Amino acid sequence: MPLDLGARGQCQIGGNIATNAGGIRLIKFGPFKSYILGLEAVLANGEVLDMTSKIRKDNTGLDMKQLFIGSEGILGVITKANILATSIDKFKSVVLLKVKDFQKVL
Repeated sequence: MPLDLGARGQCQIGGNIATNAGGIRLIKFGPFKSYILGLEAVLANGEVLDMTSKIRKDNTGLDMKQLFIGSEGILGVITKANILATSIDKFKSVVLLKVKDFQKVL
């Protein structure tokens, strides 16, 4: 998973999902919710919602896990998650350019 958190060692995966944490490489890899394949959550009344899946796309109905991602624990506590593992990048270089105006970029 490409998520790189500044608070690693102090944060938990369930909390990162509940806040949709982006980490310090958010611009490069996108939000954390795009790497969540499935979830299991416990509601306030003790009911367990099993939304675990190992496939990336599921068109069988509402995507309930998206409600829990970013809900900050209001809807329930995330107890299990299937997270997409990606390969490590070969290139780690960053290039910064300075131009006088946007038209010169084009």
